[in-house]
Amino acid sequence: MDQVLHPILERLGIPRAGLHAFRHGNATIMDGLNAPMGVRQDRLGHEKAETTLGYNHAFGGDDRRVAGEIGEILCPTLPSSSAVEARKQLPVQ
Repeated sequence: MDQVLHPILERLGIPRAGLHAFRHGNATIMDGLNAPMGVRQDRLGHEKAETTLGYNHAFGGDDRRVAGEIGEILCPTLPSSSAVEARKQLPVQ
């Protein structure tokens, strides 16, 4: 799998990471979505909730703001979250 994953990460300019990093990312996203613990455990294959909680890397409001601003600097052609939110407010045509 690393033979496939690492070239993709390199082309995207993302530091090398193993598949395990994506498990932690998935757990963090599920935490942000307030997914029920049973769903998190099932998706990650954990028997104990304590194990699943160790995979969460929560981000506060300041962390999210800074991450968004860095994302806008690194990827200026992608819509920012504020632009996406503004688009949601437009009337449907």
